[in-house]
Amino acid sequence: MPSPELNLLKCETTLNAVKELASDILFGGMKSADFEAKVQRMRTVREEIISLESQLAAARDRRGAIDDEVLAAEKLVVNGIVGDSNFGPDSPLYGATGRTRSSERGSGLTRKKKLAGKI
Repeated sequence: MPSPELNLLKCETTLNAVKELASDILFGGMKSADFEAKVQRMRTVREEIISLESQLAAARDRRGAIDDEVLAAEKLVVNGIVGDSNFGPDSPLYGATGRTRSSERGSGLTRKKKLAGKI
C-alpha cells in the first residue's frame, strides 16, 4: 500500500492535469470540481492529523512537567516520613512506600572467591 503522502501526490497530480486540460469533461461521473472536493478531504484529514500530533506532543510535554512536579512532592513526603520521629526509615510506612527498610538491608559486604592455583 502506498504511503499517505504518495496517495495525496498522485491524486493532486491527476486533479491538476484534469483541471488544466479537461475541466468541463466528466470522468468517472465527476467534473474536476467534484474530484477536487474529494481531494480536499484528503488534505483536510492530513491537516487534522498534523494538529493532533502537535496536541499529542504538547500533552506529552505537560505530562513530563507534571510528573516532575509530583515526583518532587513525593520525595518530600518520603523524606518527611524518614525525618518523623514516629516513623523513620525502618517503619512499616516507609516500607509501604516501596522502599527498603533499613532493617531489611544487607550489609553490602561481599567476599570474592580465590581461584585455585593463584596466590
